[in-house]
Amino acid sequence: MFTILSLLLFLSGCATYNTATEHNEVILISTSSEVAMAKSIHGQISLRNKILNNTDETRRLERIGERVARVSDRQDFQYHFYLIDSGEINAFTVPGGNIYFYAGLLRR
Repeated sequence: MFTILSLLLFLSGCATYNTATEHNEVILISTSSEVAMAKSIHGQISLRNKILNNTDETRRLERIGERVARVSDRQDFQYHFYLIDSGEINAFTVPGGNIYFYAGLLRR
């Protein structure tokens, strides 16, 4: 009984209200763990893809991304936007606020 009560108290501390889904949700990973994961994943992505920096396109992506991030329900970390040098029309995100766009999608 003590174990169940302890588990319930622990999980209630991890519960948060998600404004996007309008539901209470349980988060089992800390923000600092997400950010550390993002750094590790970014290293892997950078090895496999050419990330564009300091171009008109990257500045455009950052301006758009910053506007979207301001209204995100996750304000507990800083968002980073990366532009992958590829004509592919795709985008993806990883935990910790890293968002990747392919140049083909931005150009379209």
